Amino acid sequence: MEVRQLRYFATLAEELHFTRAAARLHIAQPALSQQIRRLEDAVGVALVDRSTHRVALTAAGQALLARARTVLAEVDAARAELADLAGVRAGRLTVGITPTPGPLDLPGLLAAFHAAHPEVELDVREGLSVELAAQLRGDALDLAFVTTLAASDRAQLETTRLAAEPLVAAVPTGHRLAEQGSVALADLAGERLVAFPRRATIRELLERRAAAAGLVLPVAFEVGGGARARALVARGLAVAVLPHGDATAPGPAVAVVPLADQAFVHEVHVAQRHGRRPSPAAHAMRRIALDRHR
Repeated sequence: MEVRQLRYFATLAEELHFTRAAARLHIAQPALSQQIRRLEDAVGVALVDRSTHRVALTAAGQALLARARTVLAEVDAARAELADLAGVRAGRLTVGITPTPGPLDLPGLLAAFHAAHPEVELDVREGLSVELAAQLRGDALDLAFVTTLAASDRAQLETTRLAAEPLVAAVPTGHRLAEQGSVALADLAGERLVAFPRRATIRELLERRAAAAGLVLPVAFEVGGGARARALVARGLAVAVLPHGDATAPGPAVAVVPLADQAFVHEVHVAQRHGRRPSPAAHAMRRIALDRHR
């Protein structure tokens, strides 16, 4: 069993597609297939189910994946630490980001890190905060920028709040709510809503508060990020509840109205797995993030 084979296997497990995995690894597909076969020969069991058109992991493959990610994370951390001792920062930093960064200037943060450490290869993955939390626990990410997580989703993680800002109502210009001083949830109950996917932090908060008030918020559109939600609002198709930073960033014109409920606050945290020694690159990214949001 070789570290290279484990890395190939972990990449295949993420893509569940030989062609895409080979492209990510910059190798030919037959070479990837051959290395996976050799890994299976080494462990003595099938790791990948090839009986269908879609690649799937066997039970043994799922079990090995968790171990493989831990091994690869430690290998990458060791390499980065040794490179750091030699005065050269290199390797790869895998970062998860929420699609609703709100007050966090993620492009600026990534640019600042790259300017300080251009030798480090950045691998940035977007996903819901609950998904990123699971990837942190599985060592698929070095660190992540997430929104507020429930206690169960914070298990095994260390989180530090970076920034916070209010959630606001984004409505089309000229909408009946555009000139109000504030908007209550009851005002949104009769509107078509563009919302984030289920399990998204803002969606969960909205539905929890609406249920407590005996309200139903009809979701007409479901999107993965603030920019697309805002574009739909600007076209007059719906209203949305967004972080203030996403609602007021450069983009399509919408009217931004405060929410009457002051509990609607959007927080962004930097998170990493508890007990995992961060690589020098991960430590540097976290430090830059904290310095930029003191």
